Amino acid sequence: MLSVARQSTKILGRANLTGSCYVRRTFIASLTRKASRTNGLSIFPRIPVQAGRFQSLLRQTGTIALNYASKATPNSKKIVGTWMLTCSGMVFIAVALGGITRLTESGLSMVTWKLLGERMPLTEHDWIEEFEKYKEFPEFKITNKNITLEEFKRIWWMEYLHRTWGRLIGAAFIIPATFFWTKGWFDKKTKLRVTALGTLIGMQGLMGWYMVKSGLEDRFNGPSDVPRVSQYRLASHLGVCENFE
Repeated sequence: MLSVARQSTKILGRANLTGSCYVRRTFIASLTRKASRTNGLSIFPRIPVQAGRFQSLLRQTGTIALNYASKATPNSKKIVGTWMLTCSGMVFIAVALGGITRLTESGLSMVTWKLLGERMPLTEHDWIEEFEKYKEFPEFKITNKNITLEEFKRIWWMEYLHRTWGRLIGAAFIIPATFFWTKGWFDKKTKLRVTALGTLIGMQGLMGWYMVKSGLEDRFNGPSDVPRVSQYRLASHLGVCENFE
């Protein structure tokens, strides 16, 4: 990423300097034509002085233009690298939370899914209402008939933490990425990479709900059936997460 940014800066610098050289040659030629049309001879000694001053001005202008075109500074590259490393670490934590959620069999405790997050129960009435929703699905009817409200709260909090962390990853990626993009801190290669990673994040959230939905369907009718998510959807959910990391 750094080499691409430096190469882009060099290309912009050469383009600016080429334009400056063209303007300089045109200006000097104009001065020469004006001098040739003048009857007096006193203007000829002043041409090299004027041309020299203009060359100095062009060099300064070219330096300013080069600095302005190179928006990706060493400090900005460091910030972008730290941001990407932070997102990668957050994804690693999400994998760990997903494993804990799986081991504690908490994944089917939340039976609804909303893009911006579910409302957290704040009162005892809210918890009872959430518990009643859970009772309508196969996991309670087949496996957890004797679960208490306090036990339900524990598995609900685990799944809630898992989902909330996933949404935090999305916010931690999309908001800074938008800011860096508008500031011009991404080169072409980085823009493609960021677009791909943003797509994977969106797919990860949708795949997570698609996986959970498979465990809420009324398809467990056999005497030995245990309500659980589809192993294929689970593998897809984990695979998308690993590709992002």
